[in-house]
Amino acid sequence: MDLEFNSIHNQREAAENYIRSQKHLGWQLVEANYDDGGYSGGNLDRPALKQLKEDIALGKIDVVVVYKVDRLSRSLRDFVNLSTFFEKYSVSFVSITQQIDTSNSMGKLTLNMLLSFAQFEREITSERLKDKIKAAKKKGMWMGGVPPIGYSCKSKKLVRNKDAEIIQNIFRDFEGKKTVGKILDDLKQTSLQTKAKTAFSRSQIYRILSNPLYIGKITHLDKIYKGKHRAIISKELWGKVQTKLKEQTTNSGKNRTSKYPALLKGLVFCKYCNCAMTPNHTKNKKKIFRYYTCMNIIRYGSKSCHLKRINAEELENLITPEIIKILTNPQIAINFLNTKKVDRNNISLIWQKLPTPQKQIVAKELINKIIIDHFEINFHSARELISNPEPKTFIRYHSEVIRSDDESVEKLHQEKLNKPIREKMQKAIQLKEKYKNMSLSKIAKLEKKSKSQIARIFRMNNLALEIQEKILSPTFPHQLRVCRKSHPEIHRNFFNFSELFSC
Repeated sequence: MDLEFNSIHNQREAAENYIRSQKHLGWQLVEANYDDGGYSGGNLDRPALKQLKEDIALGKIDVVVVYKVDRLSRSLRDFVNLSTFFEKYSVSFVSITQQIDTSNSMGKLTLNMLLSFAQFEREITSERLKDKIKAAKKKGMWMGGVPPIGYSCKSKKLVRNKDAEIIQNIFRDFEGKKTVGKILDDLKQTSLQTKAKTAFSRSQIYRILSNPLYIGKITHLDKIYKGKHRAIISKELWGKVQTKLKEQTTNSGKNRTSKYPALLKGLVFCKYCNCAMTPNHTKNKKKIFRYYTCMNIIRYGSKSCHLKRINAEELENLITPEIIKILTNPQIAINFLNTKKVDRNNISLIWQKLPTPQKQIVAKELINKIIIDHFEINFHSARELISNPEPKTFIRYHSEVIRSDDESVEKLHQEKLNKPIREKMQKAIQLKEKYKNMSLSKIAKLEKKSKSQIARIFRMNNLALEIQEKILSPTFPHQLRVCRKSHPEIHRNFFNFSELFSC
C-alpha cells in the first residue's frame, strides 16, 4: 500500500480509461474516490463501499465500474445483496476485464459463476493460512501480532526485554500471597503500561498469570506446544501460581455475591469516575459485610477512585422507603406487586414478603439511577412512571464532617462551626510535612499528645483533594460543619457516611 504505484493505482487507471472510452454515451467520471485499500473483499464492512452506497442513494451514481468482479465482493451472498441494492436505484454494473452484461439471463449466470469461484478462492486462501499458522506453532514459532509484555519482536522472533523483570515480580508477588489489587497499586508506581498505552486492569493481570507463553510455550486453539523463545518464569513458580489460581476460582465459586443478593445491582454509580458500582462482600467468622464498590477499584486497584465503596445495607435502607413511597400509587403497585388490590398501609409489609429477585426487578423498573459522591446521594426515579421525577438528594456525613442544608443558621454561628475543621485540616498537613515517614507513636511523643489524637488528626490527609481544598479555602462552604456521630438530630436527618476517611 505504501508503494508509489501499486495494483490499486493500476486498476483505477484502467477503469478511468474505460470510462473515457464511453464518453459518446454521456459517461462522466465522478471526483470521489471509492478505493478500499487494505480492506478484504470478503465482507461489506468497508468505508469507501459504504460511501458509494450513500452516493447511489442520493442519485449521484448511475454506473458502477470495477476492474474485476471480485474487487467489489468475494462473497456470493454479499454480492446478491449489492445487486438488489443496485436494482433498487436503477444502477448498472460493469466489469472492464470480464465481458458481463447483467441485462440478460446468460450475463447473470456468468456473473454468479465468477463470484462462486472468487468466494472459493478466498476460502481456500484462508484455509491455507490457517494450516500454515498451525504448522508453524507446532514447531514453536511466534506467528506475529503484538508481543506480550516482557518480550519484543526481533527478526520475527520473541526476545526478552527489560520488562521481563516486572513480569517475574508479578508472578512472585502473587505466589507470595499478594492480592491482585496490591499488585495493581505497585504497577502504578512504575511507568509500565499495556501495549495499548493504558493502565493495567485486574483482568489483564489474570491473563498474564495464566499465559503459558511466559514458561516458553506457544498456544494454538486448545493445544500447547514448546516454543523457540526463552522462558521468563520457571516451571516451578508457574505451577504454584496455577494452583493458587485454581484455589481462588474454587473459593469464589463457593462464595459468589449471588448468595448475598444486592437490591440495587446495576443502579448505583460513582459520580467521580462516571461508572457503575458493583456489589461485593467481605466476611469474618461472625458477619457478612456487603458493599457497592466502584468498578475502577476492581479494574485498576484501590487508588484509582477516592470514593471507593459505600455500605450496601445502609444505602438499601435509605432507598427502600423511597421505593415504598412510589408503590403507594395503586396503579404502580398493582403492576409490580402481582396483586389485584392494594392497601396503602400494607405496602411495607407486602414489600418485606417479596423474594429478593422480585425486589430487584421492581427496583430496576422504578429507579433510573443512584449517583453517589462524598457529600450526596442523588436518587433518580424512572421518568415514565413518576409524575414529578425530580432527583431527590440525601446528605452523607461522617462523625466529624457533615454537610447541612440548614439555611437558618446565622453566618457568624456557621463560621464558628467551620473553624475547628479548618484548624484540624491545617494541623494535619503541617504534621505530614514535618514528620515524614515517622511512626504515630514518635509523633505523639514529640507533640505531647496521645497516639489516638494524632491518628484522628492524621486521617484528615486521607480526604479527597477537592474536599481538602474546600475546607482550606477562604470561602469555606457553609454546608460543611463539625459534629459528633452520636448526635440524635444528626441520626434523624443525615445519612451515615462511614467511608469519608480511609485509614
